[in-house]
Amino acid sequence: MAAMKWWGWGPEGMEFTHADKPALAPFIEQVLGLKVGGRTAPAPRFDELAVPESRLPKGLREALEQAVTPALSSVDPHDRVVHGRGKSLRTLRDSPTRR
Repeated sequence: MAAMKWWGWGPEGMEFTHADKPALAPFIEQVLGLKVGGRTAPAPRFDELAVPESRLPKGLREALEQAVTPALSSVDPHDRVVHGRGKSLRTLRDSPTRR
């Protein structure tokens, strides 16, 4: 299984483009008010990010590991960024671009 993108949805190497969907860009521009275009700059490499250490208290981490196994309670920097970077529907709904 490919690693998940830290900077977007889906696995590394997977792209979603409007190029083969001619009605998509006008829809996004009309409904969301966003200009659709190419990337202005490539995403930085993950190793260029300054990811702070986990602040999960030791006792809570141990309780999580017992409840769901250590594999499902990771404090690995990549796992934390992928799962905690605001990729939920609530985040999209509350985004400043939607106000």
